[in-house]
Amino acid sequence: MRAQRLADAHREETAPQRRIDAIARSLPDSLFTDHPEVIRLAREAEARAKGLASATSVALAAALASLQERLVTARERLADSAVDDGLRGDYEFTGALADLDEIDRLARQIQAATLAYKVLSLSPPEKRAFVERAQAARTELANLLFRLKQQHGRNHPELLITAA
Repeated sequence: MRAQRLADAHREETAPQRRIDAIARSLPDSLFTDHPEVIRLAREAEARAKGLASATSVALAAALASLQERLVTARERLADSAVDDGLRGDYEFTGALADLDEIDRLARQIQAATLAYKVLSLSPPEKRAFVERAQAARTELANLLFRLKQQHGRNHPELLITAA
């Protein structure tokens, strides 16, 4: 008898939260598509899922080769730019500095592409951590959406009446 009273009291205590949760589950995700954090997490989750599913070593190898060719070209152009700057009286060497910036950027892109290539070349068990991060991003998005829906339910008490 005492256990039943405690259960009834608990049920009565948690009824408003259960109604809010019911409202939250009934609201469409699309209600929050313009929320900045939802946008960020949705993009992250999608990018991780797509990246792991569709990225191929062949495409990445081709991109890496293209980056390396562009780096060689930029390095070859550097000396000419420096000489041209000096001949024009540009002692700030803006053309050469632009080439150096491009060389640095391309080198960093090659470093990132090489790392991505190594990860994509791993066996499925070795990729587990990357798959788990993709799943975690989807879970984080789902949790955020549910919290936003709960908040929406709290902010709109008229919805609680219809859910009762």
